[in-house]
Amino acid sequence: MKIIWNDARKKCNITDSSFEEIVENSNTSLTQDDKDFILTSFNAGMYNYVVEYVFNKTIKVLQDVIFSIGEDLVINITHWIDKSFISKFFDVFILRLATDFDLITKQEKIKILQTIELLQKRKDSMTSQEIDKERAKYLIINCFDAILLKDFEPFTTSIKDTIEALYTVDILPYSDIYNDIIESTNKHKNLLIRIMFSLLRNANDKDNKRFKVLCQNVKNLFPFLWDNANLNDKKFISFYLKTSPADAPINKVFNEISTQIKLQDFNTDLSTVTKILKSCQDILSCHYSVNNHRGEVAPLIQLSEVETFPNLFLRSVMTPCIVTYLGNNNGYYNESRLTSEEILSSLPSEKWTYYFKNYFSKDDFVLINLITVEGCLKDWCNLVKKSGFDDEDIPNENVLELLLASKKHDYEKVVEYANKIYYS
Repeated sequence: MKIIWNDARKKCNITDSSFEEIVENSNTSLTQDDKDFILTSFNAGMYNYVVEYVFNKTIKVLQDVIFSIGEDLVINITHWIDKSFISKFFDVFILRLATDFDLITKQEKIKILQTIELLQKRKDSMTSQEIDKERAKYLIINCFDAILLKDFEPFTTSIKDTIEALYTVDILPYSDIYNDIIESTNKHKNLLIRIMFSLLRNANDKDNKRFKVLCQNVKNLFPFLWDNANLNDKKFISFYLKTSPADAPINKVFNEISTQIKLQDFNTDLSTVTKILKSCQDILSCHYSVNNHRGEVAPLIQLSEVETFPNLFLRSVMTPCIVTYLGNNNGYYNESRLTSEEILSSLPSEKWTYYFKNYFSKDDFVLINLITVEGCLKDWCNLVKKSGFDDEDIPNENVLELLLASKKHDYEKVVEYANKIYYS
C-alpha cells in the first residue's frame, strides 16, 4: 500500500500494513539493522523509541551531508567560536542549517518539528499509546519520504566546485563563471558571501598564488553581492571582523572594499555577541526538544542579564523569547514564560518596530506558532498591543495587516495573514 498524501501534503492515510512498507521502501536511508529495530520496536508497542530513533537518524543524515561540505566551512559559516560547541549539534540547529543549505525546504523543516506535537489536538479522544503509535507513523513518513530519499550529491559537489573556483579562477562580476556559481548555489547569494568570508578568514597567505586569487575574487564579487545581503549576513560579517586580528587578511580585504559599499556600525562587544547567540540557540534547542522545557530557564536568565540587544542580533533574541512565551500545544513552563516576558517587556517600541519591519516576515518559528498552536493567539495579541510598534514604519502589507488584526484580537485574521506570510 502506498502513502497517500492530500493536496496540501499535510495528511496521509496510514494503516499498520503500510507502516512496514514505508520502512521497507527506505532502502537508501536505512540499514537492515535500522529496519529491524524500527519494526520490532513498533510491533512491541515501543512507539516513543521509534519516534526518537527515526528523528535522530534524520538529524544524523543531514549532519553527515552538511559536514561533507567541509567541517571548517560549516563551523565558520555558523559563526561560532570553537568546535566543542558546534560538535554537539542539536536538532533544531541542524534543521535550520539544512534549510539554509537547501538540503530541505522550510516547509519540510517545520513539518518535522510538528511531528513531535502532531496529534496533541486529538489527545482527549485517544490514549497516549494511540497518540505515540500514530506519531511514529507520521514521523517515518515525514523523515524518510520527504527528506532522506533525496540525492544531496549535486549540491555538495557544486559547493566544493565553487570553493575551488574561488581559489583558482579569476571571477569577474556577471561573467559566465560568476553566473554559474550563483546558479550552482541555488541562487543563494548570501551563502556565497559566507563561503567567501569563511575561506578568507582561514586562508593561508603563504600559499601566494591561491591566496591572491581568493583575495581578488572577494574584492570583485563582494560589492556586487552586498546589495542582496540581508541583516543576518551583516551580522555574520560583523562577527568575523570582531574575532579576527587587525592585520588578518579578512580585515585587509574588507578595508579595501569598504569604500565601495555602504557599511553599518559593526562595533559590538564580542563577549556580548557570544553570550547572546549561545543563549538563544540553547533556548530554541530546549524548546523544540521532547519534554525538556525546564532547560529553557537557564539560558533565558543569561539572556535577561544582557543590557542591550544590538539590532543586528535582534531576531536571534526575539524568536526564542516569543516562542517560549507563547508555548506550544503541550503548554508552557511557567518560569520560562515569566523570564521571556520580562525580556520582551524590557524592549523599547523602536526595537519591536525594527523586528516587525526587518525580521518578522522571515521568522518561521513564530509564524508557525501562530498557525498551529492552540491557545497562543490571545497571548500573541496582548504582546503586540504592549509592543508599541509604529504602524507607519511597516512596509510589508501582510505584516501590517496581521499586526493590526492582533491589536483587535481578530484571531481568524491573524492566522489568515500568518499563513500568507509563511507560504509567500
